[in-house]
Amino acid sequence: MEKSLRSARKTYLRNTATSVSIGTAAMVCGVVASMAPLLVAGASLAAGGTVTAAANYQSKLEGLENSDMYFLWKHGIHRH
Repeated sequence: MEKSLRSARKTYLRNTATSVSIGTAAMVCGVVASMAPLLVAGASLAAGGTVTAAANYQSKLEGLENSDMYFLWKHGIHRH
Protein backbone atom coordinates (compact mmCIF):
# COMPACT_ATOMS: atom_id res chain seq x y z
CA MET A 1 0.00 0.00 0.00
CA GLU A 2 2.76 2.44 0.93
CA LYS A 3 4.65 1.56 -2.23
CA SER A 4 1.60 2.39 -4.34
CA LEU A 5 1.10 5.71 -2.56
CA ARG A 6 4.77 6.61 -2.98
CA SER A 7 4.64 5.72 -6.66
CA ALA A 8 1.52 7.81 -7.24
CA ARG A 9 3.07 10.79 -5.43
CA LYS A 10 6.32 10.48 -7.39
CA THR A 11 4.46 10.32 -10.71
CA TYR A 12 2.39 13.36 -9.76
CA LEU A 13 5.44 15.42 -8.84
CA ARG A 14 7.33 14.37 -11.97
CA ASN A 15 4.40 15.20 -14.28
CA THR A 16 3.79 18.54 -12.58
CA ALA A 17 7.46 19.52 -12.80
CA THR A 18 7.58 18.58 -16.47
CA SER A 19 4.45 20.59 -17.31
CA VAL A 20 5.63 23.65 -15.44
CA SER A 21 9.11 23.44 -17.01
CA ILE A 22 7.78 23.20 -20.55
CA GLY A 23 5.28 25.98 -19.93
CA THR A 24 7.95 28.21 -18.43
CA ALA A 25 10.30 27.59 -21.35
CA ALA A 26 7.56 28.54 -23.82
CA MET A 27 6.80 31.71 -21.83
CA VAL A 28 10.48 32.69 -21.71
CA CYS A 29 10.73 32.23 -25.47
CA GLY A 30 7.63 34.40 -25.83
CA VAL A 31 9.14 37.14 -23.68
CA VAL A 32 12.48 37.03 -25.50
CA ALA A 33 10.83 37.03 -28.93
CA SER A 34 8.09 39.47 -27.84
CA MET A 35 5.46 37.05 -29.06
CA ALA A 36 2.22 37.13 -27.08
CA PRO A 37 0.93 33.80 -28.50
CA LEU A 38 3.90 31.96 -26.95
CA LEU A 39 3.15 33.54 -23.58
CA VAL A 40 -0.44 32.33 -23.75
CA ALA A 41 0.64 28.88 -24.97
CA GLY A 42 3.20 28.56 -22.18
CA ALA A 43 0.70 29.49 -19.50
CA SER A 44 -1.82 27.06 -20.96
CA LEU A 45 0.74 24.24 -21.04
CA ALA A 46 1.78 24.80 -17.47
CA ALA A 47 -1.77 25.04 -16.13
CA GLY A 48 -3.21 22.23 -18.24
CA GLY A 49 -0.45 19.77 -17.48
CA THR A 50 -0.64 20.47 -13.77
CA VAL A 51 -4.42 19.97 -13.70
CA THR A 52 -4.08 16.68 -15.61
CA ALA A 53 -1.37 15.44 -13.24
CA ALA A 54 -3.52 16.34 -10.22
CA ALA A 55 -6.53 14.53 -11.68
CA ASN A 56 -4.46 11.39 -12.33
CA TYR A 57 -3.06 11.49 -8.80
CA GLN A 58 -6.53 11.87 -7.30
CA SER A 59 -7.77 8.96 -9.41
CA LYS A 60 -4.96 6.71 -8.14
CA LEU A 61 -5.66 7.70 -4.54
CA GLU A 62 -9.34 6.89 -4.94
CA GLY A 63 -8.42 3.49 -6.34
CA LEU A 64 -6.21 2.78 -3.35
CA GLU A 65 -8.80 4.01 -0.86
CA ASN A 66 -11.35 1.63 -2.38
CA SER A 67 -9.01 -1.30 -1.83
CA ASP A 68 -10.11 -3.89 0.72
CA MET A 69 -6.81 -3.56 2.58
CA TYR A 70 -6.80 0.26 2.81
CA PHE A 71 -8.86 0.39 6.01
CA LEU A 72 -6.50 -2.01 7.79
CA TRP A 73 -3.42 -0.22 6.46
CA LYS A 74 -4.76 3.18 7.44
CA HIS A 75 -5.32 2.10 11.03
CA GLY A 76 -1.93 0.43 11.43
CA ILE A 77 -3.12 -3.15 11.51
CA HIS A 78 -0.94 -4.20 8.59
CA ARG A 79 2.16 -6.35 9.08
CA HIS A 80 5.62 -5.49 7.78
